[in-house]
Amino acid sequence: MKYISLIILFYFGIINSFYAQTTSNYPKYHLLIGKANKLVKVENYDSALVNYTKAFKLVNYVFKKDLELAIETAKKTNSDSLESIFKNQMQQLEKGIDSEYLMKISDIFESDQKVRTKKYMNALDFYTNCITDSLCDKNSKKFVEAKTKCYEWRSIDSLDIHQLLGLMNKKGFPSEKLIGHDGAEKACIILLHFDYDNKNEILKPYLDSAVMYGNILPRNYAQIVDRRMINIKKSPVYYVVPFGYSKLTEEQKKEVDEKRASIGLLPIASSQKIIKKKHSIRVIYTE
Repeated sequence: MKYISLIILFYFGIINSFYAQTTSNYPKYHLLIGKANKLVKVENYDSALVNYTKAFKLVNYVFKKDLELAIETAKKTNSDSLESIFKNQMQQLEKGIDSEYLMKISDIFESDQKVRTKKYMNALDFYTNCITDSLCDKNSKKFVEAKTKCYEWRSIDSLDIHQLLGLMNKKGFPSEKLIGHDGAEKACIILLHFDYDNKNEILKPYLDSAVMYGNILPRNYAQIVDRRMINIKKSPVYYVVPFGYSKLTEEQKKEVDEKRASIGLLPIASSQKIIKKKHSIRVIYTE
């Protein structure tokens, strides 16, 4: 009996070790994918394929867009065997989709987008400007209507996120593996708009786990975190929202790149082009 117990413990030790390895490998996976994508852009297809293959071996779930790029690269190098393997992996992706979960996420996303029209944007601009302007009439019909729309916006966002949190607690994080690429992107937009959680205290446990377990793309994770930091007048962490990046010292920029690498993002210099305009900053992702 003692030996049986030891065998069982040993078996579960191997399983747990393997599972921990595959989950912690996602940052490495995403870094290899980023390098592969850059190699594709300079038409170094053979080296790109090496990086795709290495990345895919590291994890238990491969992202759809990564497989699509790998398939196209295999075609360009006439690597029929690899193309066949990648296509087979692609076919397996659809089998795990929870259609009911996806439908509910799509409904919440539709609600999220209803209050992000020009009408609501204009109301928000007028309301925020008026409340700080001593000459603005706070009893005017225009102000009251704008205030009503702003409260409606906040109420809908609050309802949406609490519906999503309920689903996450019941079904798991809305990952690509569970609800497909488009569904996962919609879920990330809803999470991004949860500005009530300005210190990221409610979402942090979900997000930190998701980025390590391959349930959210590193850039989506970083956008949510950086948005929260900017909302509370602090510096971004990963600078995918690069406000203030040009003012950092070389040492600080190095620290930022180390933080980026820890979640699977390439250094800023090799993955983002920052274009400064008069009243805005535009970011072009180059990886």
